[in-house]
Amino acid sequence: MSDVISEGTATSAPTRRSAKRPDAYRPPDPVAPRHLRRTLVTGDVVAALLAWTLPALLLGSRVDAIISNPTLASVSGALIVISSAVALTVVLLATERLYLSRVCSMRTVEIARIGRASIVVGLAALVVAKFTGEEHLARVPIAKGIALFFFVNTWRAIYSSWLTHARRADRYTRSLLLIGADDEAFSLQEHLKRHPELGYRIAGVVGTRQTYEEHAFDAPWLGQTPFLPNILAETDIKGAIVAGGSMSRPQLNVAVRELLRNQVHIHMSTGVAGIDHRRMVSHSLAYEPMVYVEQSDLEGWQLGIKRVIDVGTALVLLILSAPIILLAGLAMKVSDGGPMLFRQKRVGRHSESFEILKLRTMCVDAEDKVVELRAGNVRQGPLFKLASDPRVTGFGRFLRATSIDELPQLWNVLRGHMSLVGPRPALPSEVEQFDEVLLARHNVRPGITGLWQVEGRDNPDFTLYQRLDLFYVENWTVLLDLAILIGTAKVVVVRSVNHLLPSTCRKRPDAHRTGAHSALN
Repeated sequence: MSDVISEGTATSAPTRRSAKRPDAYRPPDPVAPRHLRRTLVTGDVVAALLAWTLPALLLGSRVDAIISNPTLASVSGALIVISSAVALTVVLLATERLYLSRVCSMRTVEIARIGRASIVVGLAALVVAKFTGEEHLARVPIAKGIALFFFVNTWRAIYSSWLTHARRADRYTRSLLLIGADDEAFSLQEHLKRHPELGYRIAGVVGTRQTYEEHAFDAPWLGQTPFLPNILAETDIKGAIVAGGSMSRPQLNVAVRELLRNQVHIHMSTGVAGIDHRRMVSHSLAYEPMVYVEQSDLEGWQLGIKRVIDVGTALVLLILSAPIILLAGLAMKVSDGGPMLFRQKRVGRHSESFEILKLRTMCVDAEDKVVELRAGNVRQGPLFKLASDPRVTGFGRFLRATSIDELPQLWNVLRGHMSLVGPRPALPSEVEQFDEVLLARHNVRPGITGLWQVEGRDNPDFTLYQRLDLFYVENWTVLLDLAILIGTAKVVVVRSVNHLLPSTCRKRPDAHRTGAHSALN
């Protein structure tokens, strides 16, 4: 193997030394991306096929006549319609960029885009019904759109769970070069480490040797940016993540063009954290590429809609779940004679304290045992969670796995202490350890569920908890709330199924999954 560029400066002649290929490097597997895409598309086709046929069979349409009196023309026509509909669905999903990993890795974004595609499918089904003389059966096209949303989301939840598990086992991963060696570059490395499910692994760092040695990078230093052509030739890596603020403007321009010349896929950091990418609009000023950051549009009407949704949904769910809450509470009381409900002081909006309600899932003296169990904490920062909490009763584990223990918080929502969606209300002892930045989470009502519960509940990293909470506060919208609610439902269903499966059928927890007993905790 030829030499890799060693340390030098932009003005000095490049020196060379013999070097091994980075340990983190893995040759690109041309089959793996095609296999993943093929698997995903196949599942979407099956989901679309179910969405276009089941509602028609269950609710009645010309399908009934075809089944009772099949002819070659009628069967051929039906197959053409269904095939066209399935193809249209896949095209719509592709148009929503739902076959790109950078989109599918964000659950709330994926849910929102599937929702948009499902609406278009419902409208397309209405047009088909019009031309087939079945416009009087409007319930069928509407059901097709709803069915598509359900089936595609269900399939993608299964696919995402499988792929996440595989990537955490270091399969289906992709090597990246990290261009930059300063604080921003190091934060990018840590970000990818917190999200192994993305499938990206840093194979080597390109930047100044001095700044590289000032940080605890996991990947080896490969050389400085002026010698990027040699580094690319040595490693043959086809992906890079660029810390844009880590180098001068001329160096950045040269580096990006060299990456493009070698057909390397580029992810470039803006250096701005906590701003939704949809608020960062690319444009140009006299042909100079710029990013315009839009203001957050959290207007009063959205807050009003949020409160109406909170009250209406909480009231309906509280009425429907009242028998479940009562039976579960009585079961806990009979088991050890303790109270049905668990009450605890939490910090809410504007840093005001309130009493949160949950069904009790632990032994009566659970809070007195916190100090002696503190050594087993699997969370980071001020958060506390045990991988296997001995204070939780057998029935309590079932309540946590199904999130039934969270249902009494609907009363907190009705009283205005909480919202359905928002950052989880923290304990006063936790808030004492929050910095000024994280205290901004108290600008909104805390929620029964939130972005962290959907996107990061399996990850013990406190930095991720902080980043997702602050992202929600900065970028909240009604549509984001709806996506989080749907994502939470998916999480609860998956956890309930896993809890009911025999222990031999469950996946073994790994370092990123321990301690996440409740999807809403």
